[in-house]
Amino acid sequence: MSTINLSKVNNWLHVVNKLPYLTSLMLYSCNLLNIFSIPLDNSSTSLDVLDLSDNNLTSSSSVLEWLFNSNTSVVELYLGYNQFQGLIPDGFSIIISLAYLSFYNNEFEGGIPKSFGGMCNLKMLTLSSNNLSGQLLGIFHNLTGCANQSIESLNFDWNQIMGSLPNITTFPSLRILRLQSNLLKGIMSESLGKQSNLEILYLSDNSLEGVISEAHFSNLTKFRLLGQFPDSCWMHLKGLEVLSLANNHFHGKIPSSVGFLRGIETLDLGNNNFSGELPSSLKNCKDLIFLNLGYNALAGQIPREIVELVGLVSLNLSRNLLTGQITSKIDMLQSLEALDLSKNQLSGGIPSSLSHIDCLSVLDLSNNNSDKPSSWYL
Repeated sequence: MSTINLSKVNNWLHVVNKLPYLTSLMLYSCNLLNIFSIPLDNSSTSLDVLDLSDNNLTSSSSVLEWLFNSNTSVVELYLGYNQFQGLIPDGFSIIISLAYLSFYNNEFEGGIPKSFGGMCNLKMLTLSSNNLSGQLLGIFHNLTGCANQSIESLNFDWNQIMGSLPNITTFPSLRILRLQSNLLKGIMSESLGKQSNLEILYLSDNSLEGVISEAHFSNLTKFRLLGQFPDSCWMHLKGLEVLSLANNHFHGKIPSSVGFLRGIETLDLGNNNFSGELPSSLKNCKDLIFLNLGYNALAGQIPREIVELVGLVSLNLSRNLLTGQITSKIDMLQSLEALDLSKNQLSGGIPSSLSHIDCLSVLDLSNNNSDKPSSWYL
């Protein structure tokens, strides 16, 4: 029944409560009204899956109280895109069968109740886009009990969580950890490299720093998607498709072993402190579509081999210390739609071959030492 307009049904909760054999109820984006009285008869106790996302439900309604009182068998509960506020209620821990719990895009604040540590069947917990705060270590501690043994996915993006990334080996089944766009800082624990089941890690848009060693990734054989920077260990991550670690404080050189990422499609290292020359081994990343190395301290010439990345759609090398000329073979990048080489120290003429890239719609070569030839146009 998702996306059906039920805004005029002011007793929807009472109707649902009279369906004792109902096992799955999907009311996503139905304009449900907030209900302020709990049904007297608790008949709907067979629900396994309940989706009330995107209905503007609030904490003042009786929906949560109804859940806690009569739906202790729910396995999957989706409450995203509502307006639930305040602290996360302890009542969710009463639903001991819960395996998948999502509060995506609400207004919950504070941390996670200690009682969540006793949710022994919990596999996925999503609290992205809320107002969570406090120390990440404290949040992890409150999930320690039996929940940490079963949890496979923790999603806390776009909150205000502080502290450094603690030891995550207390979550032996963890496959997905999303912490991007928080207030994390400090240097990563090498315990990350012991998390053999980890597949997906997002840590971009924080204030993490330091140089990451091979020890951080030595045992991560299942990685597919990453939000952190490995040094000499790219050869362990050949299945990587997306690497997003922009807007942190990582430094050091981009190693030539980046060429081992032959299947990578998106490489975003923008707005860090990477230095040194661009490795020519980038040419081996034949599947690259999006390459952003802007806002760093990269020096030297742009490798001529970069034109071998013929699938590139977006290339951003802006705000670095790059020198030399733009190769005349730039038109080999026929899929290129956006090219930003601004605010470098490039010299020489702007190659007229740029005008042969038919897809090119965004071009920024400003604040360099190049001169536009009279015959050049787009």
